[in-house]
Amino acid sequence: MEQATYLCKFDTEGNRGETHTTAGMSDKEKAIRISNGYVEIPESEWLYYIGGMGRGDNGTGYIRDPKTGKPVSAPPVSTVEEEPQEPPV
Repeated sequence: MEQATYLCKFDTEGNRGETHTTAGMSDKEKAIRISNGYVEIPESEWLYYIGGMGRGDNGTGYIRDPKTGKPVSAPPVSTVEEEPQEPPV
């Protein structure tokens, strides 16, 4: 059985955006989407981006590495410490 493929758009940080399966898609439509910035990925890679392969090393999921084009653990969420609030006088 042939593995499904997907066309995905990724932002500059590697977060997956709009996604389309290529099943039933014409070669022309596929070429148009690729020329508009979509990247074709196999289902095995797509599973990382949708959470099917866990939450990554930092519990924040996976992003696409711009250098390798492969899924990598997303960076940890930065925490913002709240300053103590002065009680109203």
